[in-house]
Amino acid sequence: MKNIFLILLAFSTIQIVAQTNPITSINISLPASPDANTANWGTGTSLITISAVSRSAGGRVDPSVEESKILVVIKKDGAKVCGAYTSYTAPAANFGTPSKVWSGVNAAALLGKDCTLPPGDYELSVQFFASSAAAPVALSEEHTKVFTIHANDQQNYQAPQGVAPPTGMELSDADAKKPIIFRWTPVIPKPQEPVTYRLRIWQVTQGQNAGQAIKSNQPIIIKDIDNLTQAIITDNSDCAPPYLCDFVWTVQALNRDGKPIGDNNGTSQPYSYKKGGNVILYDTLNAIVLVSPENGSSVAEGKPLTFSWQLSRNTTLRPAFYKLRIVETNGKQPPVEALRTNKPFFEKDSISALSVQYPSSAPKFSENKTYVWSVQAFDKEGKPVGGKNGTSQPSSYKKGGNVILYDTLNAIVLVSPENGSSVAEGKPLTFSWQLSRNTTMRPAFYKLRIVETNGKQPPVEALRTNKPFFEKDSISALSVQYPSSAPKFSENKTYVWSVQAFNREGRLIGDKNGKLNVNHFIISRR
Repeated sequence: MKNIFLILLAFSTIQIVAQTNPITSINISLPASPDANTANWGTGTSLITISAVSRSAGGRVDPSVEESKILVVIKKDGAKVCGAYTSYTAPAANFGTPSKVWSGVNAAALLGKDCTLPPGDYELSVQFFASSAAAPVALSEEHTKVFTIHANDQQNYQAPQGVAPPTGMELSDADAKKPIIFRWTPVIPKPQEPVTYRLRIWQVTQGQNAGQAIKSNQPIIIKDIDNLTQAIITDNSDCAPPYLCDFVWTVQALNRDGKPIGDNNGTSQPYSYKKGGNVILYDTLNAIVLVSPENGSSVAEGKPLTFSWQLSRNTTLRPAFYKLRIVETNGKQPPVEALRTNKPFFEKDSISALSVQYPSSAPKFSENKTYVWSVQAFDKEGKPVGGKNGTSQPSSYKKGGNVILYDTLNAIVLVSPENGSSVAEGKPLTFSWQLSRNTTMRPAFYKLRIVETNGKQPPVEALRTNKPFFEKDSISALSVQYPSSAPKFSENKTYVWSVQAFNREGRLIGDKNGKLNVNHFIISRR
């Protein structure tokens, strides 16, 4: 008798539901490419939300809906691949109001189990069933949401990036003997599986750049770190003062199979540091580098303006405070002259950071006027530190137009050999330079001049007073190789070089008699 009653109840329920499903609307919110592990669907970028709406009469939910079950499964090509329940065993929906929402962890739990899905296309299925029927009776249509799981190499992972030591950092002899802490950012977004970070360190030999060292040299250190973004390394490489030894390091992210995770083969960009010696910049013109606003740039009227600068990576100068000075130029007045002769348009001292925002209460800049700025360095006692009374090279900008560089010191940039670098004795040596992207000066020829310094003679003084060690004129390119027939450089000697610019008639062009900034280099043993 009981069986007959259940069959009749099931039949009557089927007839009722067949006419109109009591649950009329289902909505699924899930990213198109969620995390492959459903355990991570409860939070973050793979958050899942399910909502449903039922028919009601006078605010009362249909009794069949109040006792309904919710079945959530994942299907691939129509077959279930994830989900612990069936239409018989699905958990209670607990519909107490005409609308119901399951979100985050509560929604993910409706699967009844955590699954890690292989790469491919899937659909998430949600459907409601009556709880009292002997056979499954649907109270809603099946609603699905299509999504895709990408393979690791298809994910848009960002490779780790170095944090410390930063590029250009110099370690003193004492610090170089201590363990060095290397830090980097994690892979973004966080992979579902453990990540191994492989730290590699190379020593850059004389005449090499960082890229050549990575390509040609064996790493002096290789260390794998599991799921951590730092490592403490003791570098026992041979580095004899007073020479600066160059090193370069990268970190690579790998999965459990040893395959790279992220762009650039899962590898960060290279970062360099030095240890074992010091290069002293005697001229603050080279020690402090003005960054923004860029020399020759145009600044929009009324926009907030931040002045920023940085210390050259080779300098040992460590100012305690800075002073910003801005002057307005008269016509085509060269920046150096304007800074020397014109009264200040604005000044701010006691700046402890490497940047400062121009105050809104300060004088307003005028459109199409050109302004020159510089930074002066001071020690803790308030005394200027460095040459040129602690003052940087000037930089100029204009409100609403272009700025012409009248000072050849800024117009042409010496590139190689890098200022303060060590050059291996007997190695081929190429001198190169380039024009600033802002200058309107277009020289026809250049002249290279090299002098040898005496002891700790400042580079600018050496170039001005010492007789030439080597000269070459009528250079039409932006580089020249040092001839094998020219005088040989001596080990442990320091040399200063600069370039002069000439027009087609052979006349010097630009201020400073056409001369550029000076660079110096040291000849080291092989």
